[in-house]
Amino acid sequence: MNASQLIEVKTVLKMAQAISKETSYEKFLTNLLKIVLVNAGARKGAFLMVKEGDLFIEAEANVAEVTDDWNIQILTSLPIAQWANSPLSIIQHVKRTKEVYISGCAINSDFNKDPYIVGHQTKSILCVPIINNSQLKAILYLENNFAMHIFTQDRVEMLKLVSSQIGTSLENAMLIKSQTEAAEKISLQVEEVERYKKQLEEFIDVVCHEIRNPLNGIYGNIDILRYSVRDCARLVNGRKPLTPPVRSQKREPIPAIKSPNMLTNNYTSPTPS
Repeated sequence: MNASQLIEVKTVLKMAQAISKETSYEKFLTNLLKIVLVNAGARKGAFLMVKEGDLFIEAEANVAEVTDDWNIQILTSLPIAQWANSPLSIIQHVKRTKEVYISGCAINSDFNKDPYIVGHQTKSILCVPIINNSQLKAILYLENNFAMHIFTQDRVEMLKLVSSQIGTSLENAMLIKSQTEAAEKISLQVEEVERYKKQLEEFIDVVCHEIRNPLNGIYGNIDILRYSVRDCARLVNGRKPLTPPVRSQKREPIPAIKSPNMLTNNYTSPTPS
């Protein structure tokens, strides 16, 4: 193995390690595009996911021509039909054949009628399928509009080697994303249940309060009525009326009502003395 090959192997290993360490889906996409664009010599790139047979743009990146500043956008599954920043004919070709597409001068290729190529006069294009378990999972699109033949065979082979790690890391990131979303959904449902429970408790408190106040008056009137009826009976029999006892000395305050059943379970009719 010569020095050039050794450097290439080290570069591939470094890229694979950097890509695999990210577990957050958004960070994975950001880190992936930065690493690939730098090592491939691209100035613009995009990551497309295959979902139920259709392509969706997950993220795109470009490097400013003068300042070399990065601009990376997470597009959250934008349908490819709504994306005009790449030659769709080439991307669809890679999706269909599952083979790498490389062009040193795309204007002279079989896709020279693609509106994007005609409009941008793109000089170098590289499109790499990401395959995992024999299935096409994603497509990596790269371009450089500064010069032709930017994507050399060495760089293409390097991306081919690291693409398997990209596929594995993608599966892991997607799994963690789905688990996180499921956990967030459950958390929201728990919060909703707690909010409903609190509203129900507040409603029961109000209803019980509204019921308890009239019952206090009813209990007092029952005392007065009971003694009045008994006194009438004593008067009819020629006996002296009894003075009604002070209510607070005879009956404990009505307990707080925590459920409608307490209205019937806790109340016993006063027995005349």
